[in-house]
Amino acid sequence: MPPESVPGWIVVHLDALLRERNMTATELAERIGITQANVSILKTGKAKAIRFTTLMAICDVLSCQPGDLLSFERDGSSSPQDGSARVGGGGVKLLDSGDRPVAVIKVMRQLGGLGLREAKELVEGAPCVVLTGMEKADAYSAMVKLRSAGATVEPM
Repeated sequence: MPPESVPGWIVVHLDALLRERNMTATELAERIGITQANVSILKTGKAKAIRFTTLMAICDVLSCQPGDLLSFERDGSSSPQDGSARVGGGGVKLLDSGDRPVAVIKVMRQLGGLGLREAKELVEGAPCVVLTGMEKADAYSAMVKLRSAGATVEPM
């Protein structure tokens, strides 16, 4: 079955696990030997895949099981309420930050629950997908907020 025909999404619970363990994404990145940008991509649900070696390293550092970090939800199930990020569904692609990149960074911090460095890296990496796994109405709302900050965006 092609991935786009799977009726659901993967929910990434990394943010909740980091909070429970009083650990930052930067600290996790250093301890497992990957870039903070890659931790951010995973944490926000933007990852298309994860290597088993990375998954094992995360589980080792966080003293958890893969099922603590990832779960599958079928279409129609409720949105995650714990700050977890969905992989799949609607999303937003940032094409350009315009004349006001600082304003766009601020909006990205709010929308994605990102730190300053994470948001800045995403905005500076445009064009790129910045939000994924959202309900279409939430993606539209995010696009309106980003456009009002001066960004050029398109739906995913």
